[in-house]
Amino acid sequence: MSEHRVIPLKVNAWIDEGVAPLVEALNEIPDIETLDSCEDDSGAARVYFRFRGPDTAEVTIARTSELARMLNGALVRYEVDIEFRGDYDPIARIATAPDSVQDLAAAIRARVVVTRSA
Repeated sequence: MSEHRVIPLKVNAWIDEGVAPLVEALNEIPDIETLDSCEDDSGAARVYFRFRGPDTAEVTIARTSELARMLNGALVRYEVDIEFRGDYDPIARIATAPDSVQDLAAAIRARVVVTRSA
């Protein structure tokens, strides 16, 4: 069986309205793959993601760490972590309070887009 080349393609997905700005901001980052998102009843807006690359695990760890460092000093409360689930590649998670989604999305855009275009 031959391998086919895969390319990123942004598609429409039905997600919780309150977390949508965060998903949109993350999807502007090159090679990111948003996997799941939720604005839950416990008061958290979460997005799960990973990065694509030759070694997805290493790329996800490195790029998620880079994202967390870039957000350091942003005037918004958030959490970034990486989950390891058995034999699967690690999955990263970013979370914030629902009333901080817009500010976190703006911080991501300000730091990531400027860094990418520099």
